[in-house]
Amino acid sequence: SLLNRFFLQNLDSLRSDREIRFDEIWMKVLCCTDIMLEMKSDPKYSELYTSIKQSIKNVLNVMLHKNILKLKSDESDRLSHITWQKIDDMFPRMKSELCQSFNVSDYPHPTPTPIDSAKNDDDGSQNVQQQIDSQDILLID
Repeated sequence: SLLNRFFLQNLDSLRSDREIRFDEIWMKVLCCTDIMLEMKSDPKYSELYTSIKQSIKNVLNVMLHKNILKLKSDESDRLSHITWQKIDDMFPRMKSELCQSFNVSDYPHPTPTPIDSAKNDDDGSQNVQQQIDSQDILLID
Protein backbone atom coordinates (compact mmCIF):
# COMPACT_ATOMS: atom_id res chain seq x y z
CA SER A 1 0.00 0.00 0.00
CA LEU A 2 0.99 3.60 -0.42
CA LEU A 3 1.17 4.08 3.33
CA ASN A 4 3.71 1.28 3.73
CA ARG A 5 5.79 2.53 0.82
CA PHE A 6 5.92 6.00 2.29
CA PHE A 7 6.80 4.58 5.68
CA LEU A 8 9.64 2.47 4.25
CA GLN A 9 11.03 5.31 2.17
CA ASN A 10 11.13 7.57 5.20
CA LEU A 11 12.03 4.99 7.81
CA ASP A 12 15.51 6.31 8.53
CA SER A 13 14.46 9.94 8.70
CA LEU A 14 11.52 9.07 10.95
CA ARG A 15 13.86 7.26 13.31
CA SER A 16 16.49 9.99 13.38
CA ASP A 17 14.16 12.98 13.88
CA ARG A 18 14.05 13.73 17.61
CA GLU A 19 10.74 15.58 17.38
CA ILE A 20 8.93 12.62 15.86
CA ARG A 21 7.75 9.74 18.01
CA PHE A 22 8.62 6.83 15.77
CA ASP A 23 6.75 4.25 17.82
CA GLU A 24 3.53 6.29 17.61
CA ILE A 25 3.80 6.59 13.84
CA TRP A 26 4.48 2.88 13.52
CA MET A 27 1.44 2.07 15.65
CA LYS A 28 -0.68 4.31 13.42
CA VAL A 29 0.58 2.41 10.37
CA LEU A 30 -0.43 -0.86 12.03
CA CYS A 31 -3.83 0.55 13.00
CA CYS A 32 -4.45 1.70 9.42
CA THR A 33 -3.48 -1.75 8.23
CA ASP A 34 -5.95 -3.29 10.64
CA ILE A 35 -8.70 -0.95 9.42
CA MET A 36 -8.03 -1.92 5.80
CA LEU A 37 -8.31 -5.58 6.76
CA GLU A 38 -11.77 -4.95 8.15
CA MET A 39 -13.07 -4.09 4.68
CA LYS A 40 -14.44 -7.60 4.23
CA SER A 41 -17.42 -6.38 2.24
CA ASP A 42 -15.14 -5.38 -0.62
CA PRO A 43 -15.67 -7.77 -3.58
CA LYS A 44 -11.91 -7.99 -4.03
CA TYR A 45 -11.18 -8.66 -0.36
CA SER A 46 -9.05 -11.71 -1.11
CA GLU A 47 -6.71 -9.65 -3.30
CA LEU A 48 -6.74 -6.82 -0.78
CA TYR A 49 -5.83 -9.19 2.05
CA THR A 50 -2.96 -10.72 0.09
CA SER A 51 -1.64 -7.32 -0.91
CA ILE A 52 -1.82 -5.93 2.62
CA LYS A 53 -0.18 -9.02 4.06
CA GLN A 54 2.71 -8.90 1.61
CA SER A 55 3.16 -5.18 2.10
CA ILE A 56 3.31 -5.38 5.89
CA LYS A 57 5.59 -8.40 5.63
CA ASN A 58 8.03 -6.31 3.57
CA VAL A 59 7.94 -3.53 6.16
CA LEU A 60 8.56 -6.02 8.97
CA ASN A 61 11.47 -7.59 7.08
CA VAL A 62 13.13 -4.20 6.66
CA MET A 63 12.56 -3.30 10.30
CA LEU A 64 13.98 -6.64 11.42
CA HIS A 65 16.97 -6.25 9.13
CA LYS A 66 17.66 -2.77 10.54
CA ASN A 67 17.28 -4.11 14.10
CA ILE A 68 14.38 -1.80 14.80
CA LEU A 69 12.30 -4.83 15.72
CA LYS A 70 13.32 -8.14 17.19
CA LEU A 71 11.61 -11.46 16.51
CA LYS A 72 11.99 -12.57 20.09
CA SER A 73 10.79 -9.72 22.19
CA ASP A 74 10.18 -9.30 25.85
CA GLU A 75 8.33 -6.55 27.65
CA SER A 76 11.49 -4.48 28.00
CA ASP A 77 11.47 -4.02 24.20
CA ARG A 78 8.15 -2.20 24.10
CA LEU A 79 8.06 -1.53 20.36
CA SER A 80 8.71 -5.15 19.37
CA HIS A 81 6.35 -6.48 22.00
CA ILE A 82 3.42 -4.27 20.95
CA THR A 83 4.16 -4.80 17.26
CA TRP A 84 4.01 -8.58 17.54
CA GLN A 85 0.80 -8.41 19.55
CA LYS A 86 -0.81 -6.37 16.76
CA ILE A 87 0.64 -8.53 14.01
CA ASP A 88 -0.52 -11.72 15.73
CA ASP A 89 -4.05 -10.31 15.84
CA MET A 90 -4.02 -9.46 12.13
CA PHE A 91 -1.88 -12.27 10.71
CA PRO A 92 -1.48 -15.13 13.20
CA ARG A 93 1.22 -16.95 11.19
CA MET A 94 3.22 -13.91 10.07
CA LYS A 95 5.88 -14.19 12.75
CA SER A 96 6.54 -17.84 11.94
CA GLU A 97 6.78 -16.97 8.23
CA LEU A 98 9.38 -14.34 9.04
CA CYS A 99 11.26 -16.75 11.31
CA GLN A 100 11.83 -19.29 8.58
CA SER A 101 15.50 -19.21 7.81
CA PHE A 102 16.83 -18.96 4.30
CA ASN A 103 19.03 -21.93 3.56
CA VAL A 104 21.54 -21.15 0.81
CA SER A 105 21.86 -24.82 -0.10
CA ASP A 106 18.16 -24.78 -1.11
CA TYR A 107 18.94 -22.13 -3.74
CA PRO A 108 22.43 -22.77 -5.13
CA HIS A 109 23.89 -20.11 -7.36
CA PRO A 110 24.16 -21.19 -11.00
CA THR A 111 27.62 -21.80 -12.33
CA PRO A 112 28.60 -19.00 -14.71
CA THR A 113 29.20 -20.00 -18.29
CA PRO A 114 32.23 -18.46 -20.00
CA ILE A 115 31.29 -16.39 -23.05
CA ASP A 116 33.62 -18.38 -25.31
CA SER A 117 31.78 -21.64 -24.63
CA ALA A 118 28.46 -20.04 -25.60
CA LYS A 119 29.52 -19.53 -29.24
CA ASN A 120 28.52 -21.83 -32.07
CA ASP A 121 30.31 -25.14 -31.99
CA ASP A 122 30.57 -28.06 -34.39
CA ASP A 123 27.14 -29.54 -33.54
CA GLY A 124 25.36 -26.35 -34.75
CA SER A 125 24.15 -25.05 -31.40
CA GLN A 126 23.16 -21.40 -31.36
CA ASN A 127 25.01 -18.64 -29.65
CA VAL A 128 23.50 -18.09 -26.20
CA GLN A 129 23.71 -14.31 -26.59
CA GLN A 130 21.62 -14.53 -29.77
CA GLN A 131 19.01 -16.56 -27.88
CA ILE A 132 18.86 -13.97 -25.12
CA ASP A 133 18.66 -11.06 -27.58
CA SER A 134 15.82 -12.70 -29.50
CA GLN A 135 13.61 -13.10 -26.43
CA ASP A 136 11.29 -10.37 -25.26
CA ILE A 137 12.00 -9.73 -21.61
CA LEU A 138 9.42 -7.92 -19.52
CA LEU A 139 10.69 -6.24 -16.38
CA ILE A 140 8.09 -5.57 -13.73
CA ASP A 141 8.87 -2.85 -11.20
